[in-house]
Order: sequence, then structure tokens, then C-alpha cells
Amino acid sequence: MITDNATAWFESSCQQPFPAGIQLVVIEREADGEELNGRIRVDDAGHVWLAGQDYLAWTGLAKLPATAKVIDGHTWYRLEALPYHLDSCNSRLQLAAKIERRHYRGNQAPDAPRLPASFGGYLNTDLFGFTSEGMGNSLTGQAEIGVSAGGGLWRTRQVFLREGSRRLDSQVRWDFPQHMAALEAGDIINTGIGISPNVRFGGLSWGTDFSQRPELPTYPLPSLLGDATLPSTAELYIDGQLRQRDRLAAGPFALDPVAGLNGAGDLQVIVRDNLGRETVISQPFYTSPRLLRSGLNDYHIDIGRLREGFGTQDDHYTDSFVSGRWRRGLSSNGTLGLRTDLLAGRQSGQAEWLYGSPRWGLWQLGLGASHDKTAGRGERATAGYEWLSRQGSIQAQVSASSPAFIELGREPGAVARSIRLQTGWRVGPSSSFTLGRSEEQRRDREDLVVSAASWQQTLSPQSQLIFSVVHSPGTALTSSIGLSQELTQDWRLAGQLTYRDDDGGGIQLGLTWQPQGSSWSARLASEARRNEHITQANWLYAGDRGQANIGIGERNGRASLQGSLATSLAWVPDNVFWSKRQQNGFVVVDAGAPDVTVFRNHQLAGRTDQKGQLLVTDTWPHQSTEFSLGWEDLPLAAQPGAVEATVRPPRGIGILKLASEDHAASTSWQARLDTGEWLPAGSSLLHGGEAAELPSGLDGLLYLPVSWTGDGIEAVLPDQRRCLITTLPATPAKELTCQLLP
Repeated sequence: MITDNATAWFESSCQQPFPAGIQLVVIEREADGEELNGRIRVDDAGHVWLAGQDYLAWTGLAKLPATAKVIDGHTWYRLEALPYHLDSCNSRLQLAAKIERRHYRGNQAPDAPRLPASFGGYLNTDLFGFTSEGMGNSLTGQAEIGVSAGGGLWRTRQVFLREGSRRLDSQVRWDFPQHMAALEAGDIINTGIGISPNVRFGGLSWGTDFSQRPELPTYPLPSLLGDATLPSTAELYIDGQLRQRDRLAAGPFALDPVAGLNGAGDLQVIVRDNLGRETVISQPFYTSPRLLRSGLNDYHIDIGRLREGFGTQDDHYTDSFVSGRWRRGLSSNGTLGLRTDLLAGRQSGQAEWLYGSPRWGLWQLGLGASHDKTAGRGERATAGYEWLSRQGSIQAQVSASSPAFIELGREPGAVARSIRLQTGWRVGPSSSFTLGRSEEQRRDREDLVVSAASWQQTLSPQSQLIFSVVHSPGTALTSSIGLSQELTQDWRLAGQLTYRDDDGGGIQLGLTWQPQGSSWSARLASEARRNEHITQANWLYAGDRGQANIGIGERNGRASLQGSLATSLAWVPDNVFWSKRQQNGFVVVDAGAPDVTVFRNHQLAGRTDQKGQLLVTDTWPHQSTEFSLGWEDLPLAAQPGAVEATVRPPRGIGILKLASEDHAASTSWQARLDTGEWLPAGSSLLHGGEAAELPSGLDGLLYLPVSWTGDGIEAVLPDQRRCLITTLPATPAKELTCQLLP
């Protein structure tokens, strides 16, 4: 029988009645799904009864029905909560089961293994020199030493000035990817919530680091839910652009788009089943990386001493403190954040609520309270709003603090009131504008007020017109109108008319040369104003071994010369590399042979040096990265293993060995025919059903598994003659004799 509201895949031409009694049948829970075998009971009226355990397992329901009866000591439950169909011709029971919703996620990152951190290090060097008529000479520099050891990355920076050297910061960091957490010790930056400032301190920090799991969406993404009656194809569109295509199994589904969405948009899916029927599902969404995915926690605990005067002669550590921050995604739209700071005689706490609405954007509400044994109680309130879309954006934030309110890194009541407003919109396909205003009324120094406006007009694919105005009581009015024109593929000319209240109008001209695919570029710029004339020519290099800049200039008749160099020396235990500056470490690919091409994510990374290694920079820690070798560069006499691998580089230094020989698994041999000729390339080797071939183009050389030791091996030559190696010796003789068979 077919119950009411049966699904399309129940349709059957079988008209035979199903016999009563206990029957062995095939259980189908969805179209084209996995089939199960089981026993059912059919009564004289054609109703189906199931055993209790089978009822829950097959239907997907969590509760047994009330209709039950005991027969021969066994309890049977009547199947009536779901549509079903009995097919006597094929002895099957079809159920519209409550199957768990399947999630289809776009571009999900592969579960690549983590490359362990290795011992090594780097020395980043930055030099800057300047000389000018009447101003003398100056030379400054900065050095950063990084060492990967003990599972952590150790770093320290030092600056060298005319008056002497000064340490900037020192730090060691350990990552714990299984917990998405990191432990830092040394000079660290304490991050706030809402509008709280980031503060430098020296001490310890423990907290979450979602970058260690880059494939994990950390903020809520829209998910479009539906049900497929039959196996179907789904096309997912975001703002009218096709972003994902999936093959759906029958049953409930959820389409989860790829991460990277930000702001408002429209989600639409077109589902086509195997019968050609089409269903369209649409919904708006708003998402922001400022939110946290439901159930996700973000926390930090910092303890140490505040640091003031960073990089100056008055650089020192001050008050001790303890700070804690915790944020949690409470729903798909809401995120709660809490923070507390404890100092000697001072305590403060803050709370922040973020709420995202598909129709109304992102809302922010923040409240803070503090207590100081001298200043007493203080309060602060913050409110904000954000709307982002492909057409434009609106961002607004206001806050007000009482004179006694304190927060980490600021004097009590430092900021009395602040307002930040910004908006930007596209006007047609080739125009856009932005407006912004920032006001900060302070109690510890002068107020800050800045207003800005800009307009950008694309005149053609090669030229753009830009107009901007900036006004601040401290710097008066500055306005400009500029035109950028691409002359050729390598040359671009830019001109700009400017006006400043203090010295009137001026003109700026710039000519840039940037060949595609080249490490070299050049720029010539000139500016003329009422009391000033400046001309500057720069020659720049940005390549695999660093960056360099040489500039020759003239200002009001005084010539100057300047130059800068940023480079690095990196090392592993058996090699040293000259490269560009390192950030979070690097990967050394060891191919075991010189002059082998190395690819990273299918892009050329370089060729190995004389030691068979290549330093690959710009690798992101914990980000799945594919490395591969150009197999045509490997020597034919090599015994290569895998020539490609997808790994997650560590924070620090990783060494990836590819094409490594594995002498424990196989051994190389030289083989001759009993006539004295080399066993020809292209011959096939047979051993108990296993086969191996000689490397193409290399006569006599073959690789044999160690497991073949002591056995006989038959060879089939390219001309179909056969020969026999009677025994593969355990001690490598390196030359075998293959006796031709009659």
C-alpha cells in the first residue's frame, strides 16, 4: 500500500498483494540510498509492524508509537508515523525515513598532515642610509633573529641608531593546533574588545588562535536548508554568481557556502532532480567576521607588566596587571563578549553584545564599569552599527565615558566622547564615493577631529580620476584631484593638483615603470608648490633575496641620496640560504638532487641548490599547502619515493623531504643477459604475480623489492624473449645475470 503524501520514488507498477505474516524484505530509506535487510510483520489488513529496535533504527524517529502488540513473546509496533510502500514484486519496504540532514560544504580544505617543526633559524636585516647637502649622513638598521627550537619560535628584534642600539621586543610562542590555542612569553600585545585599545606588555599570554585551523569557519555563515525527494543536482548562487555545485542524495540537505562572505547578500539555490523538475529556494543573509559561530569560544588570559614608551629612550615596564577576555557565539546571529582587567587599586569590566540581522545589518552595544581607589567609580557606554554590501557600506560608532572610567593602557577618563562615521557607495558601474568623520573629545590632550571625502571615477580600463578632501583643525584643509593613466603595459603616469591652507596650490607628477614578472621597478616623482620644489627618482628591487631601494633627490636646490636594504639569512642544520625577510618561518623542500624544479600550489617556487634543497618563503603556518617536484628533473638513477605532498607548515621551520630513496623497501641492481648485454630498458619483471619495470631509457638498471630476496625472477624482454634470474641474493652483488630461456 502507499500511504497519503507518499514521495515520488515510492512509485511502482507492481500490483501483487503482499502476503501476511513475518517476511524478510529489503529496507529502502531513501532513493538510491544504502539498502538494509530485515524482518517485518504484515497483518491481514496489509499494515506493517516492526520490532522496537528496528523501528527506531529504520525510521530515524526517537520515540516508539503507542500502537503495539505482543505475539509469541515479541513486541511489534505498527508503522504509521511515516509514509511507506510495500513492493511485493521485489520484496522491499520503502520508508520516507527521518534521515539526518546532510551538509554540503563548498571548497572544504583537505585534512592535510602537519609538518613537524625542525631546528633552524633566520636573521632579518634592515638597513637605511641617507646623505644630504647641509644635513650630514645617517645610517640606521634593524635586526631580527628567529630560532625554531623546542617546538616554539623564538624571536628578538634590535634597532641600531646613531646614539646606540636598543632592544625592541623579544618573544617565544608555542602553537597547540589540537586546541586552537597558543602560549606566548615575552613582549606581547594585549587585544581589547569593542573600542578598547591594544596595549603592549611583558609577560605571559594564553588564548585561542583560530588561524591554526584555517579550514574552520569561525563566524556564522548562511546555510540554506531543503529536502530532495530524488537524487538531485544543486547550484548555489550568491548575489547572482554561481559559487558551488553539488550532487545531492535524496533526503534533507543543507548547503553551506564557502567561507569568505562578509556583509549582506542574497543566497539562492536551484535544485534539479533526476526527473528534470526544478525547485528554487532563496533567502537573504548578513554575516560578519566580528561575530562568532554558535557554540564557539574565544578567550585570552594575559598576565605581566604594562610597557610604555615603546621604541623610545623612555621605554620601560610599569604596573603589573591580570587581564581576561572571553567571547562566545550564543546563536547564529549573536555574540557576547566579556573582559576584566585587574591592577593594583584598579578594577574594570566590560561587556559587548553583537547582533547580526539579515535585513538590518550588525548592531553593537557595549557597557563598561570600573573602580579606582582614588578616582572612584566610572562608567562607559558604546553603541555601533554596520552595513556592508556589494553596493556600499555604512559604519557608525559612538561612545561616552565618565571622568573616572579607566581601562588598560589609558589614564582615567582619557576619552570623554568619540564619534566615528563612514560610508561608501558605488554609483553606477564606474563611480564610487566615500564620506567619513571622526571626533574624539579627550581629557588628557587636544581633541581630534577629521573629516574626509573622496570620489573615484573610472574613465576607461587604463585611466582613473580621483578627487579627495581632508579637513582637520590641526592640519587645516587639504584637497586634491588626480588622474592616473596607464601608458603601456609597463608604464603608468599619474598627475595630481593639490591645495593646502598653509601654502596654497601645487602640482605632483609621477611616472612608474613596473614590468610584469620582473623584480625591478622604477619611479620618478616631482612636486612643485609656492615655497617648495621636490624631485625624487627611485630604483627598486623586490625579489627572492630581499628588497632594495636607491633614491636620488633634490629639494629646493639641495641634493640628497638615500638607500635601503631588507634581506635575510636563513639556515637549517646542513645548509644556509640567502632570501627575503622571513615572517613566521619557512619550509625547506629537500629533493635529494640539485637543479630540481619545485612547485607550491602548482606555481613555480624555484629550483633546488647544489645540496638538493630549496627555501620556500611566504608559507602560511597551518595553511594546507601542496608541494611537488618536476619529475622530469629527477635523475634516472635515483630511487624516488613520493614527488608531491600536501602538508600544513608549522610556525617556525619545516623540512619536507620528497623523492627520498627508501633502501629498506627496495634495492637497486645492475642486470645483464648471459650474452653479456645489459638487460634492455622496457623489460618486464615477473615474480609471483607481481611486476616491475626498468626505468625507461636506462638499460640494465632495475629496482627490486627487498621481499623478493632469495626468489627467482623472470624477465620478458621488449622482443618477447624471456630470461631467468635464478636467485636474488641477500647480499647486494649489484650485478645480476639473467639466463635466456629457450
